[in-house]
Amino acid sequence: MLSNLFIAGPPRSGTTLLRLILNEHKSIYITPESSYFYRYTKLFERIINGSKHNLTFFLDILNYIPSVSHWSKNINKKKFIDKNFSNDSFVNIINQLIIDVSKKENLLYVGDKTPKNIYIIDELISKFINTKVILIIRNPYDTIYSQIKSGFTNHNIFSLVHRWNYEANLIINLKSNYPNNIFVIKYEELVNNTEQSIERVLIFLGLNIDKKILEKYSNNDYDDVDHVKSFLYKKKISTNRIYYRKPNFFFEESLISKLIDIKPIKFFGYKILKTNNKIFFLKRLRYFFTLKNHFNKYQLRNIFSFTFIFLKIFIFKLNIFKFLKK
Repeated sequence: MLSNLFIAGPPRSGTTLLRLILNEHKSIYITPESSYFYRYTKLFERIINGSKHNLTFFLDILNYIPSVSHWSKNINKKKFIDKNFSNDSFVNIINQLIIDVSKKENLLYVGDKTPKNIYIIDELISKFINTKVILIIRNPYDTIYSQIKSGFTNHNIFSLVHRWNYEANLIINLKSNYPNNIFVIKYEELVNNTEQSIERVLIFLGLNIDKKILEKYSNNDYDDVDHVKSFLYKKKISTNRIYYRKPNFFFEESLISKLIDIKPIKFFGYKILKTNNKIFFLKRLRYFFTLKNHFNKYQLRNIFSFTFIFLKIFIFKLNIFKFLKK
């Protein structure tokens, strides 16, 4: 029987890597990051209770999502609009489209990999068929560093830490609410003990263990990376870079240690990195005045922002002092 499988987690936590590995299994096909299901759950109630125009508009969305635009070639809009439209019929239609795109036979799981699916897990489990969800988490230091280094975000360090805190706690709550539907895996385990981690995932899905699915991972030979940063998956993942102290990341690292939520850190068995203030200051000063450190726009913006805030606070206190002195 066909079931739905979704992969989600914070950005840069290994969701794409997990999709690539699982897609090598003959019974699984997970679409690249599309946001289609995220949009579906937001718009569906409006469509199912709305007019034919709403349904036509919704089907047209397929043409504007690059990773699924080719699905629209198989869509017969008249057939969709004229039939009695319901949640079950829509799910079956989408699943059939994924099967056609996969070019695989006898599939047991089809679904989607999109990090922000984590926000709609309740809807996915209630609306789709025998839904299974794999949530992946990565330690906050490496997650945030990877987001900044890879250019995935323009957010400041405060919002990035807040997002990791929120999503990590959300994973804990979702696992508690749906213990039979959700499997949680740590990125560090996936990279350090890939074979055992994938075996655990396949057991959770009730599938036969096939060690051949790791051949492309071992040979670094993925050719179907439909990802905005596909070049990142053309190089071997280094296991010794986990919790690696980045020389030009001391400032952000110190802030993360102060802002991070202790609950998920303890729950997932992570640790808070301690920074010696004197060493932090000297190293930061050294890298600031050497050519070895190439600040990106994000880091420069943070430096100027904090300097500006500090000056405003200093001037404000100075004015108060002058006022009280009078």
